[in-house]
Amino acid sequence: MGTQSSGGGSTISFANTPQATDDSYIWTEDQLLSLQLYNAATKTITLDVMSNDLGGNAKSLFSVDDGDGNPITTDYELLAKDVGANGASAWEKTLLGNWVRINNGKMEYRLSDGSGIAGSGADINTLSAGEILKDSFVYAIRLGNGTLSEANVTISLTGANDAASIVVDATVSDDRATVEAGAAGSGDPNASGKLTVSDVDDSEAVFAAPASLDGIYGSFSFNAATGSWTYTLDNDRAATQALNQGDAVSDTLSVSSLDGTASHNIVVAITGADDGPARQAPTDIKLTPVVPADSVNFNNFEFSGLLSATDPDAGGFSFSIASQSNPGLFSITGNTLNSDALSTNGTFSVTVTATQTGDPMGPAFEKTETFTMITGGNGNSVDNPSGGTGDDVLYGGGGNDMMFGLGGDDTLFGQDGNDTLNGGVGNNTLTGGVGNDTFFFQKFANTTNHMTDFNAGTNSTTVDKFQLDVGGGTFEFAVGNNDISVDNVKVGNNGTINVAGTEVAVKTDVSVTNATVQSTINGYSNITTGALFVFHNTDLGHAAVYYDQNPSSAGGAVLVAEFDNITTLGGLANFNSGDFLFG
Repeated sequence: MGTQSSGGGSTISFANTPQATDDSYIWTEDQLLSLQLYNAATKTITLDVMSNDLGGNAKSLFSVDDGDGNPITTDYELLAKDVGANGASAWEKTLLGNWVRINNGKMEYRLSDGSGIAGSGADINTLSAGEILKDSFVYAIRLGNGTLSEANVTISLTGANDAASIVVDATVSDDRATVEAGAAGSGDPNASGKLTVSDVDDSEAVFAAPASLDGIYGSFSFNAATGSWTYTLDNDRAATQALNQGDAVSDTLSVSSLDGTASHNIVVAITGADDGPARQAPTDIKLTPVVPADSVNFNNFEFSGLLSATDPDAGGFSFSIASQSNPGLFSITGNTLNSDALSTNGTFSVTVTATQTGDPMGPAFEKTETFTMITGGNGNSVDNPSGGTGDDVLYGGGGNDMMFGLGGDDTLFGQDGNDTLNGGVGNNTLTGGVGNDTFFFQKFANTTNHMTDFNAGTNSTTVDKFQLDVGGGTFEFAVGNNDISVDNVKVGNNGTINVAGTEVAVKTDVSVTNATVQSTINGYSNITTGALFVFHNTDLGHAAVYYDQNPSSAGGAVLVAEFDNITTLGGLANFNSGDFLFG
């Protein structure tokens, strides 16, 4: 007998001859499960440690302890009996901090779940693939003669890779449908959801980061820790733009568990839409000045005009000032351009930018145009304000003025006096004001000119003249015998004006429409040289002047200018040869 302890009238000692034999258990996770030594419900491994011990049937498990790691030194804590009347002991910690106890002749072993609660176990499947757990504890058996024998138990467990699973998180809306933004609206570019991954292996209940988040038609985002994902359809991608109305396609993001044993495809459905034509920038900005009084005082003159724009796309416009010659002089409210007082004999410019509602941002979808306001002087007998190549607004002021718009779309105001207004190239608006004014037109290519206050007839104070630059050059007016003398002006019905050599024909009996202008002119088969035709056009709502280089041949009619103030057919009756000049 080696050691003993006395107390309470009894003596317990360790035998000199060991009867208990050390045990060594080496398993992989899968081997342990196949041996049916593991209870998954209670997370318990059952060990029959006495199966190789001596001592016969009289031996019994007496105590258990973590041991000190030294197989030679006797663990004296084993001298205290652990087994209760029910055949089980309390849970004791092992050397590695796991749990072990005696239960009716066998040892029960549990991996600690980290809670600190005695006997609270973790599933052995939480061991990761290749993870090795090495643990030990000691126990004592009591022999028939009352002596104890101690043995050491070592356990080695190697983890295996357990299969993960991925499911859709039902607590979060799973939206997997998008719609391309077509011409009719913004579509629905967004989708989102959440996945949940389960894996009993410790720290592996997460996702692997996807190799790529980019799809064909859009892009994904994915949180590998939480499983939350989003998708945004890129309406600007060529692949998306190529979709037709109702086309059904999809983008897919494949995700997997960290260990790769489970995967899930996030498939987002995409429905194509009709894009319509591509958006285009505005092509032109027009400024329509408010007509000033004939006696306007340029010492205290404030400009005002309405802005409009042209764009192939439908939609409204917004206008802003990009720059101006005099800081703070011009301002825009809505679509109205205003100025503070403009001085006499001055030149003032403002650059306006137009953008259309619905167009993308940036210079590619903007139109910028510069407008120049040129003022004459009050009381001058002769002024000569001339614009440049841009869109100009010219005010003659008092006196007899000669005004030249030159290039661009110009607006000319003669004001008081007998003025000569020459719009030059471009789409021009000419307002003579009070006096006997001359409206001079030089070219007829791709322009539309407006006269707002033309007075025809013999009134000695208000008669205006319509002058054309006659010649044989490109886009010049080749009229009649092509000299500067107005030889043959005919006013009346078709029969009256259908005369060989007619240079100007004013039709006073019936109005025309846009559709009948050409056929009406072609009906004058006797007129074989270039001629001008003044018609009342019901589609325009006023009179207009057309030029045709050979009325007897089909085609060729060109709109030269419009008389905005002559709104009735009867207004043409006052025209006579004195209203026209060739130069």
